[in-house]
Amino acid sequence: MGRRAKRNLVAVLDFLMCGLEVMSRRDVGFILAGLRPLPGDGRPARLIENLQARGFVERRGRGAATKFAITDKARQAVALEDPRVHWDRPWDGKWRVLAYDIPERLRPTRISLRKQLHAEKLGLLQRSLWVWPHDLKPLLQGLIARKGLPECFCAFESETLLMTRNKDIVKGAWDFDKIDEAHEKYQDVMRDEFEQLNRTRDLPGLFRSIRVEREEFGRAFRHDPCLPRALWPSGYRGGTVVRIHRSFRKGLLNQARQLMKT
Repeated sequence: MGRRAKRNLVAVLDFLMCGLEVMSRRDVGFILAGLRPLPGDGRPARLIENLQARGFVERRGRGAATKFAITDKARQAVALEDPRVHWDRPWDGKWRVLAYDIPERLRPTRISLRKQLHAEKLGLLQRSLWVWPHDLKPLLQGLIARKGLPECFCAFESETLLMTRNKDIVKGAWDFDKIDEAHEKYQDVMRDEFEQLNRTRDLPGLFRSIRVEREEFGRAFRHDPCLPRALWPSGYRGGTVVRIHRSFRKGLLNQARQLMKT
């Protein structure tokens, strides 16, 4: 399956998760007919069989009473991470600090470790000094299991970092200017997408809106560490992004229901 076909498959699942978690034969026929104008879908008439084979849809009943239901696997496949889970996570007021000094002869190890820590969204306070507001043990255990401990490796907890305020730690460890630009970009794109969604009268148009919003939401939080609310920097717009996201999803649901009635 090509990249475009995979994106369309995710869009189909996302559409079904908008409120059509149990589909009748009529619903399935409507979806298959509406998919035909979409490029890159290969053989749309086999969509449901494809979803069944991948464990995303299960068939219930026989004959005219047949229905197709979304599985837990499908829900997990299209689920977007909810930043609120991290924002609402209690913070005990302690910083976890990670430091290491890997020699030049082990440069590939240093680069690999740095990429891993960036991927986990830890904050780089300076050079090889990283910070995180929550327990690091699960992450460190995973690193040790895969790579072993680097030389001069040290991790500890601290309620304060001397002569440094929490807001200064946050500002220094993460690039919130870049994060804010991503949040602003999402808001700009979604202004147009709301107008586009309101004009959508067919299934391909709805799928397009689903793909665009999903991709933009992912970009908005790609580098955002989703810190506890107590550590939010001044002017943080992540909450606004989530409110827009939820509002747009409600609009998608309403449009999906209207389309399925036609």
